[in-house]
Amino acid sequence: MQTRQNIVEAAFRLFAEKGTEFSISEIAGAVGIRKASFYAHFSSKEELLRKIIEDEAANYFLEIKEGNRDL
Repeated sequence: MQTRQNIVEAAFRLFAEKGTEFSISEIAGAVGIRKASFYAHFSSKEELLRKIIEDEAANYFLEIKEGNRDL
């Protein structure tokens, strides 16, 4: 599962830098895997982007929830 997490982290950095204008090849290069290995973890760039957005939304709402405990 570490490779999957590395893919997500690399894609998040690329997404922050370039928006959606990055390639699977760039992700694979950043992680040090072959492009084909990407597909062992995600079926498409769109699936990966959904994962990133879902994770960030979950973290955001968790921070809000935890912040409300202090009120």
